[in-house]
Parts: sequence; structure tokens; C-alpha cells
Amino acid sequence: MTLDELRRLDPKKIGSWPVLPKVGVLLLLLLLIIGASYYFLWSDQLEHIETERNKTGHQSSWAGTRTAVRTFQTGRQRNCPGFLCRIADHHSRHG
Repeated sequence: MTLDELRRLDPKKIGSWPVLPKVGVLLLLLLLIIGASYYFLWSDQLEHIETERNKTGHQSSWAGTRTAVRTFQTGRQRNCPGFLCRIADHHSRHG
């Protein structure tokens, strides 16, 4: 497909376009939607999450889980959620 053929494509009749220009337009539209979503929605939420993590001192949710398992294993914490107890039991049996 040449540049001249691309210029002749009618935006009102996208259904009659060849496959390659259709896919290109869809990919461009997808990238625009993702970029706009990040800019308008996700960036503020990610900043808020990072701020809250810094306030609590946790690096990640997995780091908090590992700390909870370690405290359970040392016997300092007697009550733990079911999945943490299973992790601690598995770790104590298998090293």
C-alpha cells in the first residue's frame, strides 16, 4: 500500500479499508486510550499508593507478607490468617 493509497482512504467507509490500515488505526486508538487512562486516572492513583506505602514503611505487599510469616515463625504472633499459617507451616517443614 502506497502513501497515495492511504490518502485516498475514506474515513466514512472504514469497513471497506484493507486489513493493514484497519489494524494500524485500531492500534493507534488503543495506545491513545491507554495513554489517556494513565495520564488522567492511573498516575494519581499510583502516586497515592506509593505515598501510602511510604507512610507505612512497606516496600511492597509481598514484603509485608514475608515479615508477617517471619514474625509468626518466631512465635511473636499467635493469630495469623489461614494462608499465612499455611505458608509458615510449609516453610518450617521444608526450610
